[in-house]
Amino acid sequence: KKKIQSQPLKAVMDCMKFETSSPKAEMDCMKFEINLISASNLEDVGNIFKMMKVFAKVSVGGNPSAHKRTPVDRHGKRNPAWNFTTKYTINKSAVMHDGTMLIIKLYCKQCLRDRYIGEVHVSLKELFKR
Repeated sequence: KKKIQSQPLKAVMDCMKFETSSPKAEMDCMKFEINLISASNLEDVGNIFKMMKVFAKVSVGGNPSAHKRTPVDRHGKRNPAWNFTTKYTINKSAVMHDGTMLIIKLYCKQCLRDRYIGEVHVSLKELFKR
């Protein structure tokens, strides 16, 4: 798997812009919002006849059944913008665990099969420290 970033949070922010709202505690769960704004300077994986149409799949903790998907950006090419907001509810203990990650995978929409571009992993613990 190709990771878009290799450094901690700053490198992630340089490549992808997103915001989180403050978590709201309810019993043993926390609710929060993620706004996936844009990505920049992506590797061009489109074919020579068509421009890149990029979308992202967002998940928490790597659970593929709970992923959310942005709309396809049909104009940004290597610099897609979505301004896509999604909400999650997770266990409070998962936020404090170093291994719980926000995972954003980028794909180029294609006719036969979507083409994988790369991904970003951000620790929820680090994200909520900010």
